[in-house]
Parts: sequence; structure tokens; C-alpha cells
Amino acid sequence: MTYDPLIEELHQVREQLAKEFNYDVFAIVADARARQVQTGHPVVSFAQPRTAPVTPVVAESERERLAA
Repeated sequence: MTYDPLIEELHQVREQLAKEFNYDVFAIVADARARQVQTGHPVVSFAQPRTAPVTPVVAESERERLAA
């Protein structure tokens, strides 16, 4: 495996954040969101709004089993 200093730095920062928030993922995310708001930069969401309920796809054999 090749040593990559950028990946190593990424691992160090991740470990530092994890220790700072006692390995609580929800606290880490809350802090990241708070810092994101503080920057004043616009936040982009790529989530697509749902316009109609999603209908599950059921195989024909499963539909027959459910009807019986």
C-alpha cells in the first residue's frame, strides 16, 4: 500500500474530531452544521423533492402469494 500524506492527515483530523466529541457521531455532525452556518456560504441540497408517493415494485409471483 502506498503512503499518502493527505490521507494520513485526513485520518488524523478525523481522529481528533472524534476524540473532541467523545466519539459521538451526532455531536460531530451538529458541530459541522453549526460551523457551516457560521461561514455564511450558501448550502446546496441535492435532495429531490417528492411529488408523488413511491409505489413499491412487487414481483408477479409475490403479488400472487399476497393475494392468496
